Amino acid sequence: MIILFIGLNVIAQTQFEKGYVITNNGKKFECLIKNEDWIHTPIKILYKLNENSKIYNISSSQIKELSILNKFLFERHSVEINRYSNKIDKLSSKRTSNFKKETLLLKVLIKGEVSLLLHSSKDVNYFFYKKNLKVHLLEYKIYKTKNGNISKNLNYIKTLRDKLNCNNLNSNIKYRKKELLKYFYEYNKCRNSSSIIFKREQSTKQFNLSGKLSFGFANYKTSPTFNYKLGLEIEYILPFNNNKWSVFIEPTYQSLFNDIEEQIVIGYSSPSPSDPNRVTGITIYRSKDIKYSSIEIPIAFRHYLFLKKGNKLFINSGFNLDFPINFDVDDTPVKSRISYSLGIGKNFKNKYSLELRYNTQKEIIPKRFDQYNIEHTSYSNISLKASINLL
Repeated sequence: MIILFIGLNVIAQTQFEKGYVITNNGKKFECLIKNEDWIHTPIKILYKLNENSKIYNISSSQIKELSILNKFLFERHSVEINRYSNKIDKLSSKRTSNFKKETLLLKVLIKGEVSLLLHSSKDVNYFFYKKNLKVHLLEYKIYKTKNGNISKNLNYIKTLRDKLNCNNLNSNIKYRKKELLKYFYEYNKCRNSSSIIFKREQSTKQFNLSGKLSFGFANYKTSPTFNYKLGLEIEYILPFNNNKWSVFIEPTYQSLFNDIEEQIVIGYSSPSPSDPNRVTGITIYRSKDIKYSSIEIPIAFRHYLFLKKGNKLFINSGFNLDFPINFDVDDTPVKSRISYSLGIGKNFKNKYSLELRYNTQKEIIPKRFDQYNIEHTSYSNISLKASINLL
């Protein structure tokens, strides 16, 4: 299944969009750039010279400037930067910054008389401003004091107040993209300078709510057992990578049932005086109705591959929380269990979808209950899910 998906991923490509590249030696060429909706600075760029040409790639280290018209702009600059970590166990014990010179491909967030730029690395965002062709860091740092408390170096606020202010703009803002974007827009406006904001296109629909019905078979004690499920999926579209990723939760009622012939081993003590503690077993067979129902809550990530005419392929993987309601076998006690799932399917115009999903083996009885004469019991299942989007 995964191999098939990888093959489809090669075919189903993110859209190539008009833009240009300027290399480090000053050569500029217009092309179609694969829009990956980058969160971090891209390592390499895929592009085509025209719709029918083959796909080329260029390392970000070779790029001086990159633009997808009206959506993205990256510029290479030599800057002073203070690298630090936001992780508690790796925090610096010093408030002062340790600047080092680096040449980086920076993402332009807003372009004007004064521009706002971003370098994103691992768990840290570094914001810069560009004025009179010079680029400077907006200094910010989290550090740990001598007594173990967490504190912050907020020198960027002083920079905004002293060097980038107009008509007493409120510079006491958080070190976040949204607030800095607003500040730089208001500053340029106050200076009678136009601004170009490079902002990703967000889907107006971030949530999907779908009703789901599925039928399949569970493998209970090596015996095929009919299984059906009825659920409701709540999906959140993650705001990056062109809406190709999502996370969902799917509360589901499930039931499996069948009539099987079960082998029961009954033990009894041997009457032999030479070995009074020996236990001998006899085997009997009986027909038994298996009925098991539970509330299953899958939590998983999903990845979409966009096709033509609004259709999408997808693959999802995650884990299932299973909360038993009833197991009609000798009143045997059962416990909540976790299993894992893998699914692949197709979405039709964001309205209907079909999915084939496999759930790994799940224990119903986590250990032997001798008083019930029942061995360790588990099952796995594969099912075909049909859904309709309710929003």
